[in-house]
Amino acid sequence: MKAQGTTPAFVSLGNETAGGLLFPYGASYGQPDAFAKLARFYKAGYQAVKDVSPRSQVIIHLDAGGDDGKYEWYFGELEKQNVPFDLIGSSYYPYWTRKDVPTVLGFFERMYDRFGKKIMVMESGINWSPVTHDGIEGQLLDNGPVPYGETPEGQRDFLYELFAGLKAVKDGAVIGDLYWDPVMIPADGVGWQVGGDNVVSNTTLFDFEGKALPALQAYADN
Repeated sequence: MKAQGTTPAFVSLGNETAGGLLFPYGASYGQPDAFAKLARFYKAGYQAVKDVSPRSQVIIHLDAGGDDGKYEWYFGELEKQNVPFDLIGSSYYPYWTRKDVPTVLGFFERMYDRFGKKIMVMESGINWSPVTHDGIEGQLLDNGPVPYGETPEGQRDFLYELFAGLKAVKDGAVIGDLYWDPVMIPADGVGWQVGGDNVVSNTTLFDFEGKALPALQAYADN
C-alpha cells in the first residue's frame, strides 16, 4: 500500500477487542498479568503501523458504545500499561446497547474528557425492514429505544439525528461514523459465515434488489 501511495488514514488493531486478541496469550482476562501481555501486542502493532506510515492513526476498538464501566476498565488498564494509540473506536447500535442517541453522545463526551482521545464510531446499524429477504428476523431484533420505525425512512431519520449529534460533541471529539453492514444485500453464497444465512440484509444501505435506500440522503446532506 505504501509503494502505491495508498497508506490508510486509520488502522484498527483488531475488531471489538474487549476480550483481547491473539488468543490465548492476548486475552484480557483469565490469566495473571493479562493486560501486561495484551499490551505487548498492542505496542508491537502500533509500532508496526508507525514504522510504515507515521501519519496513519491507530485505533483500539471496543463494542458497547455507552458502557462507561467497560471503557473505563479497558482503556484504564491500557493507560496503566502505557499503550500508545491515537483514537478510541466504539461500536454503537441502538439494539445492542439499548441506548438512544442523546445518551450515547453524553458517553462519548465523558470518554473524551477522561482519556483525551478523539473517537471514531466504528460500527452503527439499524433495521430498515423488520425481516430479512428470507422473511426472518435478522441479527438486530428491533431498533432499540430510538424513536424510528423499522422502515427506510426510519433508518434515514436515525442517521440524520446521529450524524448531527456526533458533529455537535464538543471539540469535534467524534471524528466520524462507519455504517455496518452497508452492502451485504442478498446474493447466492453470501452469509454471515460460509454456508450461513445473511442475517443483515435488512440493515444495509441498499434494498433487497440493490437499489439505494433513503438513508444515503443522510450522507449526501452530511
